[in-house]
Amino acid sequence: MLKTMELNLYKSPSQKFSKSLVQIKYAQLIYNDLERMDNVQKLELKKKFLVNSYYINLIALWQTFIEELLSDSVTHLISKSSIEIGKILEINLNNRLKKMSNPNAENIEDNIKFLIGYEKVLNDLPNDLNAKIEINKILKIRHSIAHTGFSDTYIDIESNFETMHYLLNIAEKLEEIIFKRIDKN
Repeated sequence: MLKTMELNLYKSPSQKFSKSLVQIKYAQLIYNDLERMDNVQKLELKKKFLVNSYYINLIALWQTFIEELLSDSVTHLISKSSIEIGKILEINLNNRLKKMSNPNAENIEDNIKFLIGYEKVLNDLPNDLNAKIEINKILKIRHSIAHTGFSDTYIDIESNFETMHYLLNIAEKLEEIIFKRIDKN
């Protein structure tokens, strides 16, 4: 007799974030291709544009991760709630996601507190990550690039990779903390 196995295709927000990060690597591959080419006009300007574009896209993916984390968290809470509470949670989520535009530390914590009821979640991350400070620095760089075309903070292909790795690390730990809290209650 054939056993039926349940196939779980669910991807967590951090898994989706990780997969999306693989796709923006093409900006860095183009950067490497340009360096190997001879006689590229305005090479440094083109490389800087790619580095900045990568950074903008990285933060866009970070925002998408935060939105999906909030959405999945609320969905998980709804599954444990009454229909009436679930409707309120869903309305609150939709209203918050429409207004989400800056995934800095303050807004992340504000949305988590409002939607899920947990305060100061970023404080639960390991101290060596300095999450609030680092996330805000990263967002300030993105803001500067998006609104002026450059940043006073020097960024290059290596620092972009470090920022990507850092945000992925934060994403995985933040997701773990939130879902452990939800499952505990």
